[in-house]
Amino acid sequence: MDVTDAASVEAGIDKALDAFGAIHVCINCAGIAPGGKTVGRNGALPLERFVEVININLVGTFNVLRLAAEQMANNEPGESGERG
Repeated sequence: MDVTDAASVEAGIDKALDAFGAIHVCINCAGIAPGGKTVGRNGALPLERFVEVININLVGTFNVLRLAAEQMANNEPGESGERG
């Protein structure tokens, strides 16, 4: 799934729910780390490159977390009251 796209993450979560019935764990492993200097031979690093990193590494992580947590809130509490 595309972690930066809410609809894509929702579809992935739906697929997990269909396969397992519930979500109890959220592990975010998507991330990119393209090389580049703030200022190189060809000038400043294109802002779009940095925005892409933030969208995947930060916004994407939060996007998955928020949608997974929403589903975990539907789980029956465990012995310690946790839901996920």
